[in-house]
Amino acid sequence: VELDLKYTDKSITQIGIDNGFLQPRTMARNFQDRYGMSPQKFRHTLAANLPAIDSTRQVITLSREEALVRLAGQLAEEDLASIQPVTSQQKRLDVQTAQVLAHKTATYTVNVGDVLNLNNQECVTQLNQLTEEMPIAYIRVFGVSKVRTDPIFSTVVTSEKNLMSAFYAILAVGAQPIIRLSVEMVLHCSPEDLIARFEAIAQMFGKSVVRRWIIEFEYDCLVSDNEDIQTVISYFLQSNNWQRIGVHVTEKNFHHTEKDKKMNLGNRFVYLSCDYLFLRTEIKEDLFELKSRLDSIQERLAPDRQYAPEIALDDWNTLAGNDAVTVGTFFRSALIKEILRQNNGFDNVSFWLSITSRISIIPDTTDECLSLFLYGTIRRPVYFVVRFLDALIGERILSSPWFSCYRNGEDYTVLFSNPTYIDPRMSISDSLMQYQSQELQLQLVGLRGQRYRIVSELLDKDCGGIYNQWLKVGAVINYSPQYIKYLATMTQPRLKIEDIATTDGKLVLSATQSFNSMRVYRIRPLND
Repeated sequence: VELDLKYTDKSITQIGIDNGFLQPRTMARNFQDRYGMSPQKFRHTLAANLPAIDSTRQVITLSREEALVRLAGQLAEEDLASIQPVTSQQKRLDVQTAQVLAHKTATYTVNVGDVLNLNNQECVTQLNQLTEEMPIAYIRVFGVSKVRTDPIFSTVVTSEKNLMSAFYAILAVGAQPIIRLSVEMVLHCSPEDLIARFEAIAQMFGKSVVRRWIIEFEYDCLVSDNEDIQTVISYFLQSNNWQRIGVHVTEKNFHHTEKDKKMNLGNRFVYLSCDYLFLRTEIKEDLFELKSRLDSIQERLAPDRQYAPEIALDDWNTLAGNDAVTVGTFFRSALIKEILRQNNGFDNVSFWLSITSRISIIPDTTDECLSLFLYGTIRRPVYFVVRFLDALIGERILSSPWFSCYRNGEDYTVLFSNPTYIDPRMSISDSLMQYQSQELQLQLVGLRGQRYRIVSELLDKDCGGIYNQWLKVGAVINYSPQYIKYLATMTQPRLKIEDIATTDGKLVLSATQSFNSMRVYRIRPLND
């Protein structure tokens, strides 16, 4: 920022964007804290103190080639003097003797916000595209829209069938619904009205279908003394139609006291989701603290349960803080990858479908939402991270911060990554990103001597990064179909396919991985 203010005539707003600040006031606040003055005052003071131009100074005109040579030489000298060189990581893996490592594969949940979003064509298109590439276990909706029942025929009134078609859309993509209920949602109407809605849904879909759905209460509902809330909870604990109950907890719920109302959900307690508020600046080396907190919650909610509930991680947006940044999705993408790589306790992980879907529940949310889609068919980096992780199937025979390898018969999937944990609320310069690069090399030995096809995909800030491409088309809010098609095409990972023959059973994979980038290799033998 300081250099741009000194040596360019860009507007302060543009300087903020170039340096990773989405909001000018964010840059101004950080600049004020560091320099004791606003960017405007800094530039004004600098201009007032500039020395007079020496008119007798000799001016030399350089050709473009000469200028580039001098500039490159000067930058190289400065960089070598002030910044450490790119580091390297090498690994040798014998696929014949490698031991199989234990790991847990998490399933995925997609949050779509208001249930009637599922009647929007954009939402349905996004879900269809997503489920064609990876399986989705659950789709979470927040509350249920009002359903009126006919007292004579005891059927759902035709005008309210939009709600039913929304749940049909979930079942059509092979997922099960999770219906989250908050204190506000339960108290929005009478308990009799809310129960009637769920009875109508059960009547429409049948007991054998809805008994697999999950009714997820926020923890505040369970510890509430409100009689209407307790009436609704009792209905689900005694209902023959609804058999599965989930609970969502936040960081504040971990600090419960003995005064909190105790609740025994019994064996209907099958799902426990939590956000990750306490992970703000760096990933923890292990998840022991989280596990102990969740165990405490389970003991409070279902002390005599016979089965452990699914443990789910939800609301990744809390990692972003209050100040959105330009490439924050990449910071968090690396974090997501690393959390799931060392996963030893999560059964399920949730992501928002799109920014629009979250706005339907939290209206003041803008671009801080960590979602799979921006809107339309424009996918965000997290979409590709999840797709890469979903490709890691079979036996895990290697796991480290930089390398992961999975064996599935004679096929191998290798993941290169360079996770660097930096507070997502920070602004990161291009030079810092460049010199966080790692030269990675993995040598696979013990393969059969034959030809292999290697398909690789690279996800970095230039391939799969929506923000830089968004700036190129003017950083506007509304797009024409042509712009949407352009962004959907340009933000895909870079694909490379090559055939390699090996006679000694050795195969070397090498690449320079930039800051928080990921690369997946799919290796398959060719039968000539």
